[in-house]
Amino acid sequence: MPGVDVPYEPARFPELVVRTDVEDPAAAAGRVVALARSLGSAAPPRRAPGGAAWAVWITGRPGSGKTTVTRAVLDCLAARGLSVRGIAAQEVRQAILADSLGPAAGREMIHRVLACAAKVLTDAGVPVIVDAGAPRRAWRELARALIPRFGEVQLVCPAEICAERERAARWDLRFTRPAHAERPPEPRGLQIVSDYEESLHPELRLQTHVQGLWTTAEEVLLLIRRRLMGPASIFHAGRTTPCE
Repeated sequence: MPGVDVPYEPARFPELVVRTDVEDPAAAAGRVVALARSLGSAAPPRRAPGGAAWAVWITGRPGSGKTTVTRAVLDCLAARGLSVRGIAAQEVRQAILADSLGPAAGREMIHRVLACAAKVLTDAGVPVIVDAGAPRRAWRELARALIPRFGEVQLVCPAEICAERERAARWDLRFTRPAHAERPPEPRGLQIVSDYEESLHPELRLQTHVQGLWTTAEEVLLLIRRRLMGPASIFHAGRTTPCE
C-alpha cells in the first residue's frame, strides 16, 4: 500500500491474495513463486540465449515520416521472418495521459517510459523499433545509455513539407472520398514542435522529402544488419527489394 493516509483501491479479482498479517513471509514467497511458474508455463517459449537484442529509435519532426517509415521497416523485417516489437510515443501517451499531451513533465515521463520499455525488451532478447519524435535530445540519449546495441535514425524534412503532411493526416486529405463514404474518425490534434533538437551524431540521417519510402526503409534495414545484427543474420545478399 502507498501509505496509511493515501486512498487505496484493492484489486477486485487478483490471481493471488497474501495476508501478510497472518502468513509467514517464506510461505507467502513460495506461493508467489508458484503463481509465477504457472503463468510462465502458459507463456510462449523463450528464445534461445544470445545476449541482449538491438533497438532503433526513429526520430524527426512531426510530419517527417516516422510512423510511415517504422511501419515499412517492420513489414520488411516480418517478411524476412524476424519478429520485432514496435513501440510508439502515441500509444504510450494514450495509455498514460489519455488524449492530452500533458505538461512538460508529462512529455518527459512518456519518453523516459519509452526508453525504459525498450531497455527491458532488448534485455529479454526482443528487438525494438521506437517511433517517437522525442524533441529533447537528452531523452534519446537516455535510451542510448541504457541499450548497448542502439541505433538512432534521424529523419530530415523541410518544415513546410512536414506541415503539409501533418495537415493532410489531420484532415484526411490524402485521398478523395466519394460523397456516400463514411465520415473519417475525428481528426487528431495537429502536432507542432517549435523547439525540436536534431541528433548531433545519429547512426543514420535520411531525407524523407528526397528519398522514396522503400529506399528509406532499405537504409534502415542496412543499418540494422551491418551495425546492430552483424553479418550472420537473416539478411541475405541478392535481394532486389527491401521486403523480397
